[in-house]
Amino acid sequence: MDMDDIVKKFKEVSLQKMFDTFISGDDPPEDILDEAYYRTAPTAESTIGVDRVRERTASGPRKGDFTDEICKISKSIVEAASADSAPTIVTQAIPRSPLNSRNGSNAYTERKIPLYPAGGVFLKMGQTTSSHAPACEQEHPDVLSAASIETRQQEPGRFESSAELVVPIEVKVEDWECEDWDCAFTFDDERKHHLERTEHGINALKRFVKHVGQLFTRHHRTHVYALYVFLRQARILYFDRAYTLVSEPFKYGTRQDVTLHTFFWRIARMSREQLGFDPTAVLANPDDVRSMLAYAPDAPSDYVEEQIYYALSVDRQDPLSGSTSSNWPAYELTMCGRRYVVGHPMFSKPSLYGRCTRGFLAYDIEGRVVRFIKDCWRPDIDSARPEHEAYKRLNGAGVEYVMTCLGYEDVRGSDGSWQVTRTQQAVKLPRGRVAFASGHYRLLIKEVCRPLTDFQHFRELTTIMCDALTAHQDTWEKAGILHHDISPNNILIHEDGRGLEVERCGMLCDWDLCKDKEQVELDQKRGTPDSRGTRYFRSALSLQFPERPYELSDDIESFVHVYYYCVVRFHKNYGINLEYFVETTFEEGYLRKADGARISGDKKLYHMTSTRPPLSLRYQNRILHHLLKSIHELCREHYSAVDIEALRKRYDPPSPSPPRASSPLEYNTVPLTEMSNPRLYQILTERHKRLQKTRQVEGVKPEPDAEPSGTGQDRAARRLLRDHEELLQLFLRYAMGTVHDEQRNPLVWFVDKCKDLFEGTRVAVPKCDGVSSAWSYEPTASGNGCRSDDDDDMGEQDEDGAGTQDEDGSDGEDEDSTDDSSEDEDSSEETDEGEAGAKGADSTSDSEEDEERPSKRRKTGGDSSLPEVEDSRDAQTEQQLSATGETSL
Repeated sequence: MDMDDIVKKFKEVSLQKMFDTFISGDDPPEDILDEAYYRTAPTAESTIGVDRVRERTASGPRKGDFTDEICKISKSIVEAASADSAPTIVTQAIPRSPLNSRNGSNAYTERKIPLYPAGGVFLKMGQTTSSHAPACEQEHPDVLSAASIETRQQEPGRFESSAELVVPIEVKVEDWECEDWDCAFTFDDERKHHLERTEHGINALKRFVKHVGQLFTRHHRTHVYALYVFLRQARILYFDRAYTLVSEPFKYGTRQDVTLHTFFWRIARMSREQLGFDPTAVLANPDDVRSMLAYAPDAPSDYVEEQIYYALSVDRQDPLSGSTSSNWPAYELTMCGRRYVVGHPMFSKPSLYGRCTRGFLAYDIEGRVVRFIKDCWRPDIDSARPEHEAYKRLNGAGVEYVMTCLGYEDVRGSDGSWQVTRTQQAVKLPRGRVAFASGHYRLLIKEVCRPLTDFQHFRELTTIMCDALTAHQDTWEKAGILHHDISPNNILIHEDGRGLEVERCGMLCDWDLCKDKEQVELDQKRGTPDSRGTRYFRSALSLQFPERPYELSDDIESFVHVYYYCVVRFHKNYGINLEYFVETTFEEGYLRKADGARISGDKKLYHMTSTRPPLSLRYQNRILHHLLKSIHELCREHYSAVDIEALRKRYDPPSPSPPRASSPLEYNTVPLTEMSNPRLYQILTERHKRLQKTRQVEGVKPEPDAEPSGTGQDRAARRLLRDHEELLQLFLRYAMGTVHDEQRNPLVWFVDKCKDLFEGTRVAVPKCDGVSSAWSYEPTASGNGCRSDDDDDMGEQDEDGAGTQDEDGSDGEDEDSTDDSSEDEDSSEETDEGEAGAKGADSTSDSEEDEERPSKRRKTGGDSSLPEVEDSRDAQTEQQLSATGETSL
């Protein structure tokens, strides 16, 4: 979700509405207010709306002074509210990080984003740890050891970890020497809008939203309170997964202005659940954490073992001496009557609103087995079918290459009611639209999978695409379901076995947006549009004509765009401008003047109809080049049977779009043979024969292994993406390695994946984005290897808070708007990497055995069909390269 969408989610409400509905409770008695702290000397009042003074004087306001004053106000009230017991909260300033400095630069754009807000209301240490101490108690900057707890309790104003932060407090002053002098909200009396709608104001809002987003991402919260202060005025904010409510500005600090005193009084008397903490998640018992660490060496795969260490923020090289980070604490999560230990999420969608999916590796405490838990917020409307119902149909129909559901639940509060958003109650939408609630929802999945971007080489990626296409085909034909959201996040790699005996296969997951076949066909008859899905990977026609009914061919085309995306991101291509290609192909769009509809896909449509493939690797990777060429020919023939002009006339042609801004490979191998990998060869051969037989029965002449020559001029124009067979067979042929070039010379695969080319560019993917893993593949001498990202700190500026870009670097369409027709055309877009689904009831399977599916996996160990032989080649490969006049780079 980008900042334009986030801005739409901020709604201003009156102070009375804020307190009556969202901060309910009694007001402080008059005698308490008489004894409370108030400022003793006047200071500068707000001057927003007039010219700001850029020169800071010696007597000018200082940010720290205001923060300290707010802490004193809170202390005086909280102590009075807790007269009969020890205070449960404490308000403290957060010391400025050295990373906040501008390094001598005065340019706004060169300033680094502050890592933390100015201060916050924190739970007292005993409230956070409950009866459990952290798993490890050795002294470390990020460890909640007994010594550090005592030190923090004895040193007021000391920064606590984000695990105890309840209410982030941002303080702004007109100090141009300060890092973040700009203000996100307006405070003048005659304001036109509650947001400061300038470049500096939006940047300030972005930083503040990131602080709040980190609390949602790192911990288990249903809602978050926040306080935004500008000099002698403040605003109270209430965040949940639907909207953000912003109170009217109010003055504070005097006996006549006690709104801030009332706020602190009420939150001091709230329970943890009322403060926004999910009661189903508590800090884990250290014995259970140690049990999880002890299980790690016995995990079903090396990847799962590594993810256990990652979840617990433990050094995988020496887990016994590692420590649990206070910013990523381990929680005990209760689901379907069973207890699980979860920690750092494997996947977290960097969004503040919508589904906000997170995926956790979960350790079953009683069963001593690992599962995957998908945690999200689903729309509470009848038309949005829960994801577990789709999984029930898929698993019941025997669809291969999909996850196995073990349980689901609508997460309940301590009173037994479903945890749902509340902010939509205070929102009025135009044109009679209704804002609906979202409810907290969890799924329990048997398999723990890698993201698609962990593929080892493009031959494996091609094979995984075969698996995903097979799952998509079986889902449509056997279960009567259309996925409707094909993206790299929703194609995963399941890995079983350890060491050299690893078997991997592709999995198609995330069925939040799926539709029944009958509904798809009914929508086509009625002409009902459907703009759901991830815009990055939607078909050209669905982007060009948002009023056009969605078809099966649109989903199949998305597989093509996923493959293109992986090639652009992980294979060097010296013939394109990377940033320009990604932005124009996957991101660029505009609002149609006629009706405000969002139109994009111009470049995709051009690629689909052009005589030239969008990507060319002729001099870098010949077999991949030929595969990309074949995919392009298939798509081009499909589009040659589509009457684009008729679609433009039928679906309100858009207004003219605005003008657009204008390695050597080290390894090679021979084709796959029955001797190099018998099992993989058998699987692919059987699939190839099955498809060929199907096509013969239907009266379609099978294609030879050689590249097809010609396009629609040589063969009758057919919509080749109308079903799965053409694209699936194409991927199968290349995965088998039995293809030749135009001169009938065999083409060979390379171990050709390079580092992530998006890193350090405008199209870089956020760190915790769902299409990248915390453990990314790096080839080693044995062909296997993993790398871990450094442990995260609370305020990493591009980390898992609400960001400006969704998941796989996509345009950030908001996932699920909280109104039935949404504030933009793509409000229900969602890209969840998390595996999901369940059986039919609020229960979980007691089976502890993971059934083998040998027919669904391929070995990728040391005897892989892609041996990595550095600086050497066999005679056969040399002859092949010589015959084509090519060298092995």
